[in-house]
Amino acid sequence: MAIFHDDFKAFWQFVKFTIVGMTNSIIYILVFNLFMMLVNEETATGLIGSAVAWFVSTTNSFYWNKKFVFHGIEIIWWKALLKFYLGYVFTSLVLYSALTFIQMEILGVNTSIVPIVNVLIVGPVNFFIAKYWSFRIANDNEKRE
Repeated sequence: MAIFHDDFKAFWQFVKFTIVGMTNSIIYILVFNLFMMLVNEETATGLIGSAVAWFVSTTNSFYWNKKFVFHGIEIIWWKALLKFYLGYVFTSLVLYSALTFIQMEILGVNTSIVPIVNVLIVGPVNFFIAKYWSFRIANDNEKRE
């Protein structure tokens, strides 16, 4: 029975992680568009706006994952935040780009399908990185903040 409880708990964490992720996507879009409206578009590039939106939305995601998804876990917040950023840099830059290249250049997947496939792969990878690395339970030596 404990196995079922653990499986349900992990499944429920994944559902909550997905809710945070969907909300985070909306925040990213809003921050990006707000940035582009507030800053002269001749001097601000989409890349800068994207970086600002990524930073704001990833920080927001960390906060809500800490409070809503992985609450009750003793962590050193700044170490977990650094790991969270590194995990997202890996998945958003390295993994997402590699998947896009493989699908488009090697497999010839339709460009409309590529982002959907990427999200279906990158989302669970982000969850496992967050659960088993960023928000892993601190050992006794790490519990001091």
